[in-house]
Amino acid sequence: MRKGIYLIVLSLAVAAPMSSSWAAYHTPDEIWKSTENMYAEVFTDNGATTVENQSYIQAANLPDRTTGKGGGNFVCETFDDANCQDKEWINGFLLMSPCSIAPSNFCIENLAIGPVGGSALTEVKATFEVSTKKVLPSASSNVPGGGSASLWRDSRYGDFLVVSSLKYVKPKGNSARFSSINVKIVPVTVKSNPAYVSFSLATSPPGQSAIPNVSWQASRTAMLGQNECFVVDEGNCYVRRDFTEETRLKISLTVPSEISGWLFGRMQNTGITLKPISEKVSRLEVTGTSAIAPNLIVLKTKAEVLKHEKFLAYTKANGYNGGEDVFTRLRAPGSMVMGGSLVNAFWAYDIWGEDLKAYSGPDPLFALSTVWNFGSIDSNAINGACANGKKKFLGMVTTNAPIYESDPPIFKDGFLQYRVAGPHFTADQKTLFRGVYDLNLDSEFARCIYGFTSAPISATISVTSSDGSSQEITTEVMSEKDGWIHLGAYNFHFSTPTVRVKFTQEVAKATSTPKATPKAVAPAQKTIICQKGLIKKKVAATKCPAGYKKVG
Repeated sequence: MRKGIYLIVLSLAVAAPMSSSWAAYHTPDEIWKSTENMYAEVFTDNGATTVENQSYIQAANLPDRTTGKGGGNFVCETFDDANCQDKEWINGFLLMSPCSIAPSNFCIENLAIGPVGGSALTEVKATFEVSTKKVLPSASSNVPGGGSASLWRDSRYGDFLVVSSLKYVKPKGNSARFSSINVKIVPVTVKSNPAYVSFSLATSPPGQSAIPNVSWQASRTAMLGQNECFVVDEGNCYVRRDFTEETRLKISLTVPSEISGWLFGRMQNTGITLKPISEKVSRLEVTGTSAIAPNLIVLKTKAEVLKHEKFLAYTKANGYNGGEDVFTRLRAPGSMVMGGSLVNAFWAYDIWGEDLKAYSGPDPLFALSTVWNFGSIDSNAINGACANGKKKFLGMVTTNAPIYESDPPIFKDGFLQYRVAGPHFTADQKTLFRGVYDLNLDSEFARCIYGFTSAPISATISVTSSDGSSQEITTEVMSEKDGWIHLGAYNFHFSTPTVRVKFTQEVAKATSTPKATPKAVAPAQKTIICQKGLIKKKVAATKCPAGYKKVG
């Protein structure tokens, strides 16, 4: 750790590694070069993780609840690995290969890309898988194998890494089960150099930790480009770049039929379909436009931090005594850069508030801000009668807010409410940072929440600032198609607004079948019998025609 600086790096990456030891993250160069006794905290959705190129399986024993001792992390070859069966948990991070390269039940069928608007998206071809390291399937555990991140090349838009993972979990004594899916599409520039080396998840060297642990270890001592590469593998570095402005992407995946619950992520103008292919396989298609989600940073002098009551209370609650101890302990030999996630982490804004600013420094890599990703939460985590027992996706919410909730909007007081947080201004500290919010909701689920019938519904979207005032939304959309309701609210501003959606449906007025108006009927006329010679005839009249005489 550099002298005089306490640095926490937190990653918003949807498909973050599960390892207990995090790989290097790219952080602003000027922070590392600083000689000031400063506190720097960095929040990034775009940091390099270097190891999202391969599948892995890891087991864990939890520490004793009373003493806090024991526990540990272990590498597993497969979910059937005999050395991992006595562990309390087995977790698998299994990357999906392109179907064209490694056909399987669960793979990436297609990737299409194009501009926003009416133009059709053009299919992109998978070029190769980044890593040769694979995880074999586990037949007895009913868990698929894992591949690698893949490179997809387009003549107009350049190269893209697709990191699409399935997470499986196996508690001790239970069967393995599908947990979640995470998908990230990243524009990259490929750099080749023999000095770039691959990483593998391996048992930590003796003496590195008091309990059994694992870490990402390089195949050789040379470790070029760790702070530059989004992903690094043997001989290649994949440097992240920004999307071309408002790039529209569509990905099609074959996924486990157990997939259900809720999707969350970072994109805009979204669409989703999920259709069964067989009893065990479904096809998931997600469409969306890349969004701008800035990296955030807070810089404080040591004196400012020592007077910051909220921060000191937070550090004390998380194992530090506060005050001077924050600096002395985290600058001690062997102290680590810490990793984490800002998904659901409103605690960060609760501590720093408007001191969290969009990054405006000179580091070009850290200034990158465009993203396209999504992940899922298990349907078991969604409560309520309208969600329970439904084995399908109930919806997807996406936003460009640096801090956001992965859970579905809360249904309260007749509104679906969703909270986000971010800086008031962009990196220039003058231009308002404009928010985007897209909600795709299963039509049946939405109607169940409100007790609606299958008749058409309408919706209104409102954005309320933290002070209770209402914001004007310059763009608002709603549509319903193929069993999905899509709503979008764009160009609202931060700091901690709440987006509220209210559905309405006209109540059909009670009607009765109108009685038919009877036609007017002329009164029946009296008939008489008239005779003229031998001719007799009935006449509807009161007297006979001329020459006739009345005979009856």
